[in-house]
Amino acid sequence: MSKANKKLSKEELKEDRFVEWAMSAAEFVRQKSQLVIAAGIFVIIVILSVNFIISSQKEARIEASALLGDAIVADGNRQNDEVIRLCELLIAEYAGTPAAAQGTLLLANRYFALGRFADAQRLYQSYLDDYEPLDVLVFAAWSGVAACLEAEGEFQRAAKLYQEYAEAHAATMQASLALFEAARCYGSIGDVANQKEILVRITKDFAESPVARRAKDLAEML
Repeated sequence: MSKANKKLSKEELKEDRFVEWAMSAAEFVRQKSQLVIAAGIFVIIVILSVNFIISSQKEARIEASALLGDAIVADGNRQNDEVIRLCELLIAEYAGTPAAAQGTLLLANRYFALGRFADAQRLYQSYLDDYEPLDVLVFAAWSGVAACLEAEGEFQRAAKLYQEYAEAHAATMQASLALFEAARCYGSIGDVANQKEILVRITKDFAESPVARRAKDLAEML
């Protein structure tokens, strides 16, 4: 009988099955090893990418802060053109950084001083819409928008905006300052009723405010 026609014994069948299983197991391990290696490489790439992003962010913040410092120095020296150039560069190149947030307000102030009220208002609003709010800076930006409306003769709209700020930040001292500005705006258009109502409210709700005494004196004169 030829070897091709020879029936395999149970032992030989078991041996063939073992060899087949061993080869399959080896292939499985090989494939899994490739997956593990690939996963490890991927993890390393992710870690390196995260570290690069963090490093880049730190570097960007440092560069943005340096630009802001230069702009503040230029502002102190009344170099308006240089302030505008530096702040525009800061906002364009480092948007989203804390330095760019302050640069946005600085540039808005320069535009306001130059009578560019539409540009100033856009930047004040940009700070409110795009940056993490800080109490003092939020008040400055909100007041900036209202001041632009005043500059364009929109006293009633400005007054309402000051009141909106006061309602949204009722627990802060800035709320009393915003109300005082609202009363002033109403006074500018001869709305004595709203002006006096707000002044009286300041004396009652914000008795410890720096403007409380002045509000009381003005209310008594109306």
